[in-house]
Amino acid sequence: MPPPWPPPPSGSPTTSSASVAVGRNDDTRSNDNDARVSPAPILDLLDGFRKSAVLFTAVRLGVLDVLASAPEPVDGSGDRGAAGLDLAEVLSGLRARHGGSGGGPAEFSADAVARLLRAAAALGLVEVFGAGRVARGHGGGDEGKAIGGGAGGSDGIIELDNENLGENEDDDAGVRFALTPVAREFLVSTAPQSLAGYVAHSEATIQPLFLALPHAVRTGGTAWEAAFKVSAPVPADAAAAAATGKTTADAPAGTAFGSLYATPEARARFLRAMHSHATLFAPAVAAAFDLSFVRAAPAGGPPAVVDVGGGTAALALELVRRWPHLRRGGGSSVAVLDLPGVVAEVRAAGFPLRVADDGNAEVTLIEGDFFAELPRPAAQLYVLSRILHDWDDAACGRILARVAAALRSRVAGGAEPDGDGAVLIAETLLNEYDGEEAGGGRWRAGPERAVMQDLNMLVQTGGRERTARQYGRLLRGAGFRGRVLVRRTGAYLDAILAFLD
Repeated sequence: MPPPWPPPPSGSPTTSSASVAVGRNDDTRSNDNDARVSPAPILDLLDGFRKSAVLFTAVRLGVLDVLASAPEPVDGSGDRGAAGLDLAEVLSGLRARHGGSGGGPAEFSADAVARLLRAAAALGLVEVFGAGRVARGHGGGDEGKAIGGGAGGSDGIIELDNENLGENEDDDAGVRFALTPVAREFLVSTAPQSLAGYVAHSEATIQPLFLALPHAVRTGGTAWEAAFKVSAPVPADAAAAAATGKTTADAPAGTAFGSLYATPEARARFLRAMHSHATLFAPAVAAAFDLSFVRAAPAGGPPAVVDVGGGTAALALELVRRWPHLRRGGGSSVAVLDLPGVVAEVRAAGFPLRVADDGNAEVTLIEGDFFAELPRPAAQLYVLSRILHDWDDAACGRILARVAAALRSRVAGGAEPDGDGAVLIAETLLNEYDGEEAGGGRWRAGPERAVMQDLNMLVQTGGRERTARQYGRLLRGAGFRGRVLVRRTGAYLDAILAFLD
């Protein structure tokens, strides 16, 4: 079947998908009337949800966990003997993992599992080898002989060998499957930096919300009601609860936190997702600025650093690792403040709270609510990681004002000199609309991860991602008058360090 677009005439210039990106401002198409724009970027976008479905299915069914039990491949050659699992072994592992309704093994389609594994191989999650195949995919270009000059023929045409087609051949016979290094590192549920929890959260929560994106775009509100048919209203102003004395724990079921924290099971699933995500960006945030100015608190005293809404303490623990001066006898100068239910879940689930090479350096957990007054005596540094993007500007102003008030109480009490108190904000920064970042006055959309996360906030919480200048205005409005330092880390989250005076 011919492609849905004609190839360019021989010898005519072409425009690659690398130089023409859909919807971007860096379109470098030639003015040549013969230049053709490839639809490849559009087709790739259309395939996006299919690729996600492969990832979701492989993680949810435990396919990657089953493959993790196999011997690892040792080199890049084709046939590697007993490494990996053959299809029968993968099926056996899946059946044993899931079980049947009567306690027996669950049934899986051998053909469908093989096709899923081939798709996972094409996406770089699985290696396929053995029986003459080569790593990461079936087929080594051995379908037939080339017609014309050059590899594969000058026109990319091959001629099948009719004498070697096989008779009802099982194309998966002798094939073995193994995890690629990236899948083993980040998608096996027991891996230290596993993103499996975040994948599960993305499938169960974020994907349905994004399918309801048209509703959010029309109304400007979240997509919970459209996606999950919840009956509770979703307030347009997420700060309304705080203004009326409500806290995040009292959020209606139709809001993000009311739904994500609705049951202990839901809260545990969400915290696992956030923890797996946080372990990846925490090192970049902890190293973004020189935090040696923070003075370690004495043993038994209040913490010097408080990660507000810090959940499972992944970032707080990384701060202790990165800045050893914050360790103190019998604990550390770093604490996490979060809702009572979250603190209880973190303790019950056994999330790590101690530095591996120093069992005495432990992050402290404090019950509280960032819409209420922060505990006193106050800390010298407050951390807001992935907090402000959940809320609208009014709510962000209230949160930052609470932090500023706490920092000012230390100055008023003589606990520290003026200018030493600060807040560390970790968020995904949008590009600015003008100036140097905009390429000479033109807005450069992105970064891609930031604009996608911005839509995630639209459908999920009613919040938004922001530019550095927008955060600067929020900080100034909340009473921060000192230096504001911005670092684009190159990781998922960027960092802003703002001093009170």
